[in-house]
Amino acid sequence: MADVLMQGYHVARDAGLLQDDAPIWFAIAMDGTVPDADSIFVDDTDLVTTEYDGAGYDRHEAAGVTWAYDSSDDEMQLDCDDDPEAFGDTVVAASDPPAGVYTILQAGGSPDDSADYVLGYNDSGSYGNGGGGALGLTVPVGGFLYSKQG
Repeated sequence: MADVLMQGYHVARDAGLLQDDAPIWFAIAMDGTVPDADSIFVDDTDLVTTEYDGAGYDRHEAAGVTWAYDSSDDEMQLDCDDDPEAFGDTVVAASDPPAGVYTILQAGGSPDDSADYVLGYNDSGSYGNGGGGALGLTVPVGGFLYSKQG
């Protein structure tokens, strides 16, 4: 599978919500997740059944969020800080191995709100299955999401 840019990204972009320091969250999905490019809100995804279920795991709120236009590649790119304990400092293995990460823009009152936009899904990284230690986040070079400007 390849990375998937969701419809929620386009809706949030058109509403002017993709700004530096916006509340961006990452959620790890396990094998079996089926990202749907037509998804707008988190409730439109299969995270209810495929989100990482190892004890000690929690969604990660990104720090240092920036959106930048790369004119050489004609792309918008999302970047944030690496965090060696992003998803928890003592995370045990999930029932299925991790497959990728959903990127979520918090627009509602909590990171589980039905108003939160799902921006994309990234499976091009390496995702370890917790072994009782920290489960961290290393941002890919150039950021997470890439959106050609139509």
